[in-house]
Amino acid sequence: MKHGHGLWQGTNGDSYVGEWFHSKANGFGVHEYPNGDRYEGTWKMGLKDGTGQDRFASGDAYSGEYLDGKPHGKGTYTWSTG
Repeated sequence: MKHGHGLWQGTNGDSYVGEWFHSKANGFGVHEYPNGDRYEGTWKMGLKDGTGQDRFASGDAYSGEYLDGKPHGKGTYTWSTG
C-alpha cells in the first residue's frame, strides 16, 4: 500500500510523484501522462481536487479550481492560439 511521499511509474509511460494515502494520490502531486499532458496540483483520493494546473500537449492550459477530478469554480483556460 502506497502511503506518504513517493514516485510511481506506469508501464505505459505515465508517472506520478507526490503524496499518497491508501494507495491513492492525495495531497500535492504531479502526474505526467504519456501523451505529454501534465497536471500539477492537489489531489483527493485519486482525483484532482482543490487548486492546480493542467498543461496539455497541444499547448493549451487550465489553471484554477477542481472538484472530483474536473475543473470547477474559478479558473483560467488558455488556448495555445491565444
